[in-house]
Amino acid sequence: MKILAALLCLTAFATSAQADSRYRTTATIGPVTEVVVLDELHMLETDVYRLAIADSRACNRVLRGEQCVCKVLFWSDESFAPKRLPMMDRQAEAQTAAWTLNLCTDYRQMIWSCRIAPKLDHRPDRSDCF
Repeated sequence: MKILAALLCLTAFATSAQADSRYRTTATIGPVTEVVVLDELHMLETDVYRLAIADSRACNRVLRGEQCVCKVLFWSDESFAPKRLPMMDRQAEAQTAAWTLNLCTDYRQMIWSCRIAPKLDHRPDRSDCF
């Protein structure tokens, strides 16, 4: 039932997602991971992160049942966004958030940089920051 609810939620986001100038995918790392850069003016808007997740090709492959896992990694400064993994320390320090979804194990987590978490328009639990 939880998996069905996750699919319905993501499908709703996916159907409403459209090209948005507030974010862009700058790298795809393997079939699972996408790197997204948000416009710095919108980096504190949680809805923009949700739209980017819904727009993610990797997460849409999960919705279609083609794979179990997707990850979307977020930055607000493209100069720090990695093109491959592992990333360097300064890239990790500049990361703003990360979404992980594994429908095979019913695991989903959105974590935020502790640097920006207190400033978000929707404040996450302190345990959800890195």
